[in-house]
Amino acid sequence: MNSEFSKLGNRALLCSLPVAIVGALFRLMHYPYGNQLLLIGLSSVIIGALLKYFAEKTIDSYLTGAAISAGCIAVLFKLMHWPNSELLIKIAIGVAIIWGAKTLFFPDKEKQE
Repeated sequence: MNSEFSKLGNRALLCSLPVAIVGALFRLMHYPYGNQLLLIGLSSVIIGALLKYFAEKTIDSYLTGAAISAGCIAVLFKLMHWPNSELLIKIAIGVAIIWGAKTLFFPDKEKQE
């Protein structure tokens, strides 16, 4: 069952990343439907990351899913000019630093073998 959620998360990420990139491009260039593409793309990335990484049920996967989700939410708030985007960016950077420190100083023994 966990592998099904992981596969579903992979598919969601592969389909939603191009939509998010095109949505960000449209939003920055002030083309029509940029807001909608950005909302759909980044929301799908968040859902895909949560499905993929939380299905594995390890600390590394939880931190990875949280870092990706926090980063996507921060980017979405910043590009849409919503309030408190700076706070969300700081939270996303903090989660990414925690994830990086955990990976650097406490690597998985299973992955090393």
